[in-house]
Amino acid sequence: MTVAISIAALAGRLSTFMTTRWRDKRDLLLRVHERLITPRQQPGRGLIYAMSASGTNVDDLSEADYTVINNALSSLANMAIYYQRRSISRKGMLASGH
Repeated sequence: MTVAISIAALAGRLSTFMTTRWRDKRDLLLRVHERLITPRQQPGRGLIYAMSASGTNVDDLSEADYTVINNALSSLANMAIYYQRRSISRKGMLASGH
């Protein structure tokens, strides 16, 4: 009887742990996604894309453009760190459109 209760308690705790872990990862992905779609981030990603399409050199950027791009790159780097540490999944990142 006590073994059955112990197994049931362990199963309940494991279930709670897994559910909490899944929710934490989901919440982190949502926070990263919300940060990447802010109006402040979008111009930076647009400038990065335009630079890659036109072959613009970093030295040719204005101070303001450099700051905007640097901000966007730091956010993308944070997302990459979360991915490397398996805090967010590739599937989740691709589903969010980034």
